[in-house]
Amino acid sequence: MMSPFLSVVIPLADASDLAPIRSILTSWQDGFSRHGIDAELILVEWKARPGEGGLDDLVASLNQGNSRCRLRLLKIPAEVHDGLPHADKVSAFLHLAQNIGLRRSRGQWVLLSRADIFLSDEMFRFLGSGQLEKGRLYLGDRYDFEGSGEEARLAAIQTRRETIDLKADGIDVATLRVPSDKYIDSWGQFGLLALTFLAESRFVLRSAWAFLKAPSSLAFSARLGLAWKILSAEWRNIGLMFQESLGVQRERKRARLFFADYPTGQAGDFLLLDRESWFSLRGLPEWAGAPDHVAALFLLVALGSGRVRESYLRMPFGICKRLANLATPSQEDGSWRLSFLRAAGMAQAYIEAGPGQPYNGDAWGMAGLTGLELPQDG
Repeated sequence: MMSPFLSVVIPLADASDLAPIRSILTSWQDGFSRHGIDAELILVEWKARPGEGGLDDLVASLNQGNSRCRLRLLKIPAEVHDGLPHADKVSAFLHLAQNIGLRRSRGQWVLLSRADIFLSDEMFRFLGSGQLEKGRLYLGDRYDFEGSGEEARLAAIQTRRETIDLKADGIDVATLRVPSDKYIDSWGQFGLLALTFLAESRFVLRSAWAFLKAPSSLAFSARLGLAWKILSAEWRNIGLMFQESLGVQRERKRARLFFADYPTGQAGDFLLLDRESWFSLRGLPEWAGAPDHVAALFLLVALGSGRVRESYLRMPFGICKRLANLATPSQEDGSWRLSFLRAAGMAQAYIEAGPGQPYNGDAWGMAGLTGLELPQDG
């Protein structure tokens, strides 16, 4: 079997209502067919229960007569969920489901998405245009709407560049979008001060020359040493400023992690990267808790360390709010929840540990878990 061009990984936390799932999967298949893209849709059913075969039948029916985009179904048993930390607090570990699908993907490129996403025709056209570059992570904007087809109602335009509203010591914090460049200008200060010192060099040179010529009881060698100290003072100051600026620049790089405008919700709506780079990064961080901000942690490490580059796609895609099969985040606080500030701190630690430091082990994506896919689905 030839490898498809694109694998799309879609986690399912609730497959009880098949009608909207069929509508969304059909939209993916139609889009790939229209634009001549060889793809596979990997559905990862989380907490699959024995005897619930409705999704199996749906996948089989959608695969009939469709050679351009095949569907694969991976079933993660409920006992796998129950054996994970904080399983009683998290209804579905969607980031782990995405990693499981990613680990078993066959495409040259892998898109991590969600079960309520519709791609625009413009986005399909871009995917089939041959413009994708390896080592570049593609992200995009999102339209939120309710309903489907002609009854769809645009509710809001929700971009990936969200303001992050957090609470710190009871005070609302909503400034994490502010670029660090706005409040730290180390290189600008250094440049201006260095130019000022250099502009005064003629005055310093005349002062040193006058000191050498002036009558003095000091030996000439001593006066020459003092004159050299006068001449070199400005360069020593520039050197000290340069060292200080380097330190501030390092702090600035770290601070940027806390002011990055990356996705802050659940594991990504749209994360597109070549399979080789995905495997080099070992997928999404397998945080042992709720999936909130896992995508943000992934982006902070991947982009902040320079291991991949970012391309922000202007063409939007849609998310159907009617399909409620995502894990509902709990308002309860605890060690199992990943806040954005905590994600940024963890990302900083990973980056400082070295450019190749992985956040997942070799067995990421539950590599040892077998028997997930029915033969007829492959």
